[in-house]
Amino acid sequence: METGMDFFACILVKTERSQEELRDCLNNQKFIPAKNHEIVETEVIKLQSIQLKTKYVEHEEIEFGTLKNEVNFNDYYVLIIYDGGYSADFDISGH
Repeated sequence: METGMDFFACILVKTERSQEELRDCLNNQKFIPAKNHEIVETEVIKLQSIQLKTKYVEHEEIEFGTLKNEVNFNDYYVLIIYDGGYSADFDISGH
């Protein structure tokens, strides 16, 4: 089993903006990757339930407990910033 180092951040937002507007806003930001030659990936997900489904989370589940009584997820989005694929020895916290 190969281990690696990934950096993942997400935020839950409730907004009347469209998914495209949020994606444009996120993509217009200049995120600095851990290594200069790498690219920071971004994703905007329209939430369908309290559980986040994304390709960036493989071994855990992310649930937004504050939304457990919510039935209408129309205005909820998750903004993700991901920088990963580094070897485990890239950073001491990767061991």
